[in-house]
Amino acid sequence: MIRTRIAAALVGALLVSLFTIGCGDKGADGETPQQFDIKIVCEKCGATDVAKVSDALSNLAWPIDCPKCDTAAAYHYVECISCGKPVPQKDPQTGQFGSPENCPHCGRQPQP
Repeated sequence: MIRTRIAAALVGALLVSLFTIGCGDKGADGETPQQFDIKIVCEKCGATDVAKVSDALSNLAWPIDCPKCDTAAAYHYVECISCGKPVPQKDPQTGQFGSPENCPHCGRQPQP
């Protein structure tokens, strides 16, 4: 019984280690870094789209280029829980990634 628990713990630790290594930044050895999709909204033209990024959102330089109007006015967004419209995740003070206090459309708190 104890051997079974020890073996299960070792297998679990091995799987976690392999998963962590597999999800790490692969850019150091010349391979393409892992990318993931984020929802973006342009503050200039209002277009919404999906962008591929390979770094943490807080590490990116915001705003990014809008694929529709080609201006640097696009931010990651979440949908407001009250009105359902896109709320750019933009710090109103710095213009960088952050969470606004109120939805620009309905004025309510965009997230619970």
